[in-house]
This record gives sequence, C-alpha cells and structure tokens, in this order.
Amino acid sequence: DEAIGTFCRSHAQRVPDCVIPRWLFTQKLLELAPDSKDPVLPSSALPDAGLEHELAKVGISRSDAKSFCKKLGRLAADKIKELNALRNPGTSSDSPKTMSDAVEEEDKVVVVPSTTQSGGITLSYKDRSVSLSKHSYDLLCETYRSLGHDEENLLNRLFSLTARYEMLGNGSEGLHAGLGQDGFRHLQENLGLERECFASPLNRTLPNYCSAFMDIDRFFGSSGSFFDFSESALGKGHGGSYEMNPPFVEEVLLATARIVENWLEITPQDVPLSFTIFLPGWDDTPAYDVFSRSRFRRKLMELAKGEHTYRRGFRHRPEHHDETIAYCKSFVFFLQNDAGAAKWQVTDGFDSELRRVM
Repeated sequence: DEAIGTFCRSHAQRVPDCVIPRWLFTQKLLELAPDSKDPVLPSSALPDAGLEHELAKVGISRSDAKSFCKKLGRLAADKIKELNALRNPGTSSDSPKTMSDAVEEEDKVVVVPSTTQSGGITLSYKDRSVSLSKHSYDLLCETYRSLGHDEENLLNRLFSLTARYEMLGNGSEGLHAGLGQDGFRHLQENLGLERECFASPLNRTLPNYCSAFMDIDRFFGSSGSFFDFSESALGKGHGGSYEMNPPFVEEVLLATARIVENWLEITPQDVPLSFTIFLPGWDDTPAYDVFSRSRFRRKLMELAKGEHTYRRGFRHRPEHHDETIAYCKSFVFFLQNDAGAAKWQVTDGFDSELRRVM
C-alpha cells in the first residue's frame, strides 16, 4: 500500500522495524476464532492505543499515528479480499476460505530437510529457508506424530509454522520470550502448573498450551488462542493452575487481566484455581492496576533488571543459546481463589527459591 510505504519511508529513522509484525501479532491474538477470515491477517482491526503510544514516543504526531493504524486495518481487509479471490476464482471475494482450506494451500509446499553445519535442520521452499535445532525439530515431529496427523504433510506444516513465527518476530524475540527452564520447573513442582496460556509450538514447555494461530499450531498440540480457550472455559467451573507470560503489549496485558479477574470471580471457591502471571516492570499500566488491586492477589514479586533470565524467543534456531539476561525489571503476580491458595501455597520460602532459580 503506497500510503503505508510513504509513511514508513518518511519516518524511517523513527519507526521501529517491529511495528507492523507487532501490530499483526497483537490483532490476531485478540481476534476471536469465529471472526477470523485469514490465518495471519486480522479481519477487522481493533483500536491499538499501545501502538499509537509507541509511535508518539518516537516523535510521530498522535493524529499521524492514529491514521497509520487505521490504514493498516484497511490494508489488511483489502488483502484478505485479494487472497480469497485468488484462492476462490469465480466466487465472491467476501466468501473466505476456512482455516482448514488455508492449511490445504500450505500443504502444496515442497520442503526438503538438510543437515546444517551447526547441527540443525534446514527446511527450504523456493528461495526461503528456516532452520531448527535438532532438539526442536525432533520434539515438533514427535508431537505431530503423537497426535495422529498424516506424515505426508509434516514437513510442509513445520515449514509454514516456523516461517510464520519468524516473520512476525521480524528479528526481535521480545514477543516470544519465555520463562527460564529452572523457574518453570520450580513452578511446576510447587504450583502444579498444567497449562501455558501464551506460548507457541516453538517455545512451549508444557504439553498443554495456548498460542496465537490455531490453523497451523493445532498440528503441534496447541489449544488455540488463550482468549478463545478462556471464553469456552469461563462459566464451566474449570479450575487448575495456569502460567501466563503474555506478549508485552498493553492491550493484550489488559485483556488478560480482565479475563483472569472474571475467571476467579465466577469459579466456585471450592474449585482450586491459580494463575502465575509474568509482566514487564510497567507499574503505570491498567493491567498492573487490575492485578495489584485484585482481592485474589496472594503475592507480588519484583525481579530486578539483570538479576533474572528469560528463555529466548527464537531458541528453536540451532545457533541460539537458550537463555538471556532480562534487560528490564519484571513483576510476577500470584492470583488464587481460596481453594487454590490452600492447595498451592505461595510461601516466603517459595518466593526466595524462585528468585534464586530465575
């Protein structure tokens, strides 16, 4: 789109490279499945005050930032129509293909695995290649096969999965970083974690997890978006112990906070329910206010910059080290109902040990 291109070129020194991938990821994460008309592009753009704020911080006027966000939404809607017209020649471009149809398009990809010098696996299609460590490749293949999916389409789907997340990362791992392995193990042993609410097939730790893209992620064990998952779970009395490390985007953080608070309010108090939530060290956001003021808050930990680690977002790559030092402080909220607090106790000893292993 020429208007988008002109805007980006005119603000080339100020607009971060990750702006458009971040916008796409956020919009799709917040989009409920029934409204989705494309696996990647949002069908109807939601207001994005966080992106407007980020653009304003680098000196772009509020009106230009708001206009930019609206143009992104219109561009996405137009591109969906174009893609549907290509997929369905002779039919209305407003009649979208289903998610399974979109995957059928991906099934035509031809992928050839080859061993790289770094000991990983390279998947190639035409002039595009993605690389996976041997460990990540084996784990993804094992998960795919254990779910009974057809072997014929394994490599094609694996290529599509990896290429999509790398495109959305656009060289930045921030949207995909996760809790360190030792910290996760401590939480599993003491709080009985049973689901990651914000993960991907490439960086998940638990077998049960939610992720952004149901159309392709489901082949590798995902339950789909947390927002879809929570909508089906709310009101059914579902308890359990959940870990949350949402993308550090204000709209996603606030939507998550509201769901957690509502879930705890409507779940019977004799059904154990617990949430461990990792947030960036932003104490001036609406999400922070919701969590800190919650009557279900059992503990708030503050982890100082440089004194804890996160697992890298692109750790599926063969050349990547697994963990990195956190470049900003983090908050960890523990929210539980009464039954959850009795079953999974967040004591001072638990607190100090979690600090040590992180």
